[in-house]
Amino acid sequence: EFYNLLSGFDYMASTPTLFNSGTLHSQLSSCYLTTVQDDLESIYGSIKDNALLSKWAGGLGNDWTPVRALGSHIKGTNGQSQGVVPFLKVVNDTAVAVNQGGKRKGAVCAYLESWHLDIEEFLELRKNTGDERRRTHDMNTA
Repeated sequence: EFYNLLSGFDYMASTPTLFNSGTLHSQLSSCYLTTVQDDLESIYGSIKDNALLSKWAGGLGNDWTPVRALGSHIKGTNGQSQGVVPFLKVVNDTAVAVNQGGKRKGAVCAYLESWHLDIEEFLELRKNTGDERRRTHDMNTA
């Protein structure tokens, strides 16, 4: 019955389902939404998770709101945070580097609440002007 639905185009599964069904790695979900916590282990763990999920054609959405803003105090080092944007550049470049198994380019969206102190710079991430180290041309933002 399911075969008839698919073959008659009455139902179409998501792209990851089509790519991965019947393979040794049967990751069939389309999208993965996560919240990144405010510590390096969580930040780079999320980037690693993004890479592994993207490898099998999963789309990614990360909420970066908990990560401290530019200039915020870092208790452990007594330094100041560089904010969310430099980490988003790494996420952007990871999505480009891990291209969903050669089938299509990686897809990632970063979310930041409007009250976050980095929101103004966040809204300019996709602009063609400014410091390229603080731009993410391949990432969606919301």
